[in-house]
Amino acid sequence: MKYYFIYNPAAGQGVTGKKFISELKKIQQTSNLDITLYQTTGIGDATNYAESIARENKGTDICVFACGGDGTTNEVISGIAEFSNVIFGIIPTGSCNDFLKQFPKHDFLNIDAQLNGNVVPCDLIKVDDFYCLNVTNIGFDAKVNFDQINYRPRFKTIKGAYNFAILKNIIKPLSEKVLVRADDKIIHNGKAVLMAFGNGCFYGGGYNCTPEAKIDDGIIDVIVVKKVSLLRFLFLIGKYKKGLIYNNHKYKKIVKCVKAKTIEVESPKTLTVCIDGETIHKNHVMIQIEKHKTRFILPNLKYEK
Repeated sequence: MKYYFIYNPAAGQGVTGKKFISELKKIQQTSNLDITLYQTTGIGDATNYAESIARENKGTDICVFACGGDGTTNEVISGIAEFSNVIFGIIPTGSCNDFLKQFPKHDFLNIDAQLNGNVVPCDLIKVDDFYCLNVTNIGFDAKVNFDQINYRPRFKTIKGAYNFAILKNIIKPLSEKVLVRADDKIIHNGKAVLMAFGNGCFYGGGYNCTPEAKIDDGIIDVIVVKKVSLLRFLFLIGKYKKGLIYNNHKYKKIVKCVKAKTIEVESPKTLTVCIDGETIHKNHVMIQIEKHKTRFILPNLKYEK
């Protein structure tokens, strides 16, 4: 088996990554394992390299690890999604790895546990021509994420950029008019503050948007938060973060939750669509599940310290 570790040297300011790469190099030198380390050089490089090694080894199983944050993970998934010979793993050396929060018992930084990990089937969400491992979201939070990335050069910290992006979007109209179909049935036709479509449970640095989501059930968990006042929205956001409004009858008038295989979202205006943290702008998107599209490595608990 060949093992490829694609790492982003800038992820998480590089501290965890440097320690991990140092440990991995020792294993590379002292074991008989076929290990290749690849350092990314810029945006899109992880996708290109992952696709090239998947194609090069077509017909033979290989393990490809994304080492970084959610951005690196999304790039690697985009490169290997169409190749059935790739077993996919994640080493969380970035500042945010939301997909892994649903596996709290596993130590994804433990190299031995990863190299001896258990391979499980994993669904992927496809948003038009883009692949999503974790969560796709539309609305207020997607706009905040897009804006904070653009504002980072103006601020010394990511938190500062986020706070400014939140302020900018709160003083604008919160809701957008959308038509949402789930498995060809209209589930919402009107204004909505935000929508999330989960293969995983967490996004946005720990928001438990779809707490019932499972990575191998062939289903997308959907939540639509309808138009509410700013005060009501501010009251709800803490409960939303904890996963307390999903499928909660107390909020059924303002929250719609369903499970579906195909979702269609359209709007008279351009929507901000966030796919695992990456943004596209469209007024119509098709979102569908691709069951067991890839294979995912869960660290072996027997090897964990």
